[in-house]
Amino acid sequence: MLKIGVLGAESSVGIKLQALKELKESAIAGIFDNNFKKASELAQIYEINAFDSFKNLLDAVDALYLSEPLPFLYELTVEAIKNSKHLFIGNPMNISVHEALSLLKLSEEAHLKIQVGFPERFNSAYMAARAYFNNPMFIETHRLSMFNAATAEIPVVLELMVHDIDIIVSAIKSNVKKNQRQRGCDN
Repeated sequence: MLKIGVLGAESSVGIKLQALKELKESAIAGIFDNNFKKASELAQIYEINAFDSFKNLLDAVDALYLSEPLPFLYELTVEAIKNSKHLFIGNPMNISVHEALSLLKLSEEAHLKIQVGFPERFNSAYMAARAYFNNPMFIETHRLSMFNAATAEIPVVLELMVHDIDIIVSAIKSNVKKNQRQRGCDN
């Protein structure tokens, strides 16, 4: 049985904890957050352990679910890989391209899996609509969301727009191309 640890006790983690509890091939070993009180409250509700340190969480699990945007995401994921832990990173993945490629290389060398969550791709409305896409020429997206203080410092492209970009890329059967505007044509 795969033992999963949860890093982060942000407001929506309860939904994810419930989904993880329903997986038959795994068990939630516990949760860690710098706010031990929040982690303890969630641990009590979902009948799991609350860990008092990231190290203690790492020692108890086979895999980690990083549930929120963390200021030290890259460092935490490197530490997890060095401790042979598979990773599921919930959005946003607020790291640079260089750091992402570094994590990919480290995980391949360690024979570990890293997955980044794009839940909108599996939204039932989107999945039902995909059958009707026929070479779209124009796509417009709108995203409405309540203000979340925990993600206020993250650029909107990384926090929200990344989901829209993912949907567009999955809907259009073409590779992304760079468009070079000709000088003098567009002001």
